[in-house]
Amino acid sequence: MVNVFKTCDSGPRRRCLWRGLACAVLLAGAASAADEPRLSPIRRTTVMTADPEASLRFWRDTLGFAVEYDQPVSDFGQLRLISPGATRGRAIALRQGDKLGGSIGLYWTDNLRPMAAGSCEPTGRAGATAVLILTDSLGAVFKTLQAAGVPFVSDTVTYDQSRGPTDAFTVFDPNCVRVAFAQIARESFEQSLALSARRIRDAVDHRENHGNALAARRPPAQSPCSVTDLQRRLTVVADHAVACRRRCLYPPARVFSGSWITSG
Repeated sequence: MVNVFKTCDSGPRRRCLWRGLACAVLLAGAASAADEPRLSPIRRTTVMTADPEASLRFWRDTLGFAVEYDQPVSDFGQLRLISPGATRGRAIALRQGDKLGGSIGLYWTDNLRPMAAGSCEPTGRAGATAVLILTDSLGAVFKTLQAAGVPFVSDTVTYDQSRGPTDAFTVFDPNCVRVAFAQIARESFEQSLALSARRIRDAVDHRENHGNALAARRPPAQSPCSVTDLQRRLTVVADHAVACRRRCLYPPARVFSGSWITSG
């Protein structure tokens, strides 16, 4: 087996030991960075709701989102994950389109406190949630929501962004989630969707390329400081560091792959 620490017969023994320890520390950082877990784009945004029927009227009936599922929840682990202390729940998923990231979840549990009527505050506050939805007919959406009596956060405004002038307005859903609707003036609806999808792909590709670049900087498999060997031996480095130093100071001991052998 290849040694992480070179045998202490070559060169000053103290320098041999500390060089090996430095190699181990640097490779530990490289291995950690190269092995970082990858994350997908946000799969679903879930809103806790004390009134799922009112939420369905907004998302399904007014906006036209399709219900993927609507089911009771009794599993203790799932309830604890979302709302510790609950004994019953209801999980609803709605989707607009067939792409990852186009899903809204609604989650009710029997220990949720109902919201007070008129408690949605247009002024910003920490923790407030907002979602953005693109449309190809902002005026028609505005009239539909206005006719449904949905509370507005803002009327239609125009602002400039990297993709050009944009018209947008924001409303509250029944849970005080801010839902913004926008139309980008110089893009068709299809162009807007394609550009958004490309940005997600670019972000994922960047993440994968970053991980591949880190992996490419790993030492080769036969290197005295290879990551593979290091992972098998790092668990014993700390325990054996003192013993290693002692053997480096007093020949003819050798350090061998996380275990000890003595010559003579």
